[in-house]
Amino acid sequence: MNNHPPQERHPHRNVAKPGTAVAGATSRHTEPTRGETENLSRVLTKLLAYERLAKDGPRYPVLLWVPTRQREKHLLDLLHGTSTAMPVATATHCPDPGGTVWTLAGADGPRLALHQLPSDHGPRSALNPARFHEPHDDDPPPENL
Repeated sequence: MNNHPPQERHPHRNVAKPGTAVAGATSRHTEPTRGETENLSRVLTKLLAYERLAKDGPRYPVLLWVPTRQREKHLLDLLHGTSTAMPVATATHCPDPGGTVWTLAGADGPRLALHQLPSDHGPRSALNPARFHEPHDDDPPPENL
């Protein structure tokens, strides 16, 4: 297991990861932003790839972690009225991205913690093989821990 912080693996990218104080907080899809070097229309274009994934696969939140409140406001303004198949949330760089720092695009309300963001494992289909397995009557019972 690689225990290096994301900044060491990707020095020019910032990847949100849950804070250690939030039990069970995980993120499968993050969209690292490159600060002010990537224009906002390019960020929106990248959301199209997530739309394709969300059509038949999991609908986990896409997290856009940006360097400043001004950049976040511009991004939220651009996302306003944009419908996506998956939740999109923004936050600015902070010491605890697992905390109550996420703004859900298109929603009014307080900032949310990472584990409070809406998430859906997607449809049960051959195109979504990682969907949770439901036990059948003939499956052995799970072992007690």
